[in-house]
Amino acid sequence: LNQARRVTASPYNARYDLLVSDMYAPGFDAPPGTIYPCDNGNCANWVAFIDRVVADVQASGVTIAYDIWNEPDGTSFWPRGVNTPQYFQMWDTAVREIRRLVPSAVIVGPSYSGYNHTLLDQFLGQTKADGTLPTVLNWHFGTDPVTDSQDASSLVSAHGINPMPQSVNE
Repeated sequence: LNQARRVTASPYNARYDLLVSDMYAPGFDAPPGTIYPCDNGNCANWVAFIDRVVADVQASGVTIAYDIWNEPDGTSFWPRGVNTPQYFQMWDTAVREIRRLVPSAVIVGPSYSGYNHTLLDQFLGQTKADGTLPTVLNWHFGTDPVTDSQDASSLVSAHGINPMPQSVNE
């Protein structure tokens, strides 16, 4: 939160994307037996965690964007499998809970490790159907940012989704 305060204040006035997953799970160095959100269909631990994070952010008074899960397409960060039923259960639960607590919250995702047309197409279709689209469409790296952005815009349009901001970070 101290870092968020610093970058969102003058002279930077930047948006701060809080990587929720980085606060939840250890990532590539997770010990065996780590419980991930919605393991065995149980999202109670994830909801409790989201509630705590949102409460802490709200109490701080800083405005952030919630980036739900970092690089879910890599087994290092989301070993349960990208765009799987458990992934979407985790995503949907987080988005619904954050929006319940802060209806105006900015949600960032899916934050794939690189631009991936097929995965993004699946993500947009599923999250549109579930009512859990992000506010900002995000991915990391890519071959050509302009071409990737144009392709992402085409996918958004093909799914009948209103244009949305895009972010390419890392």
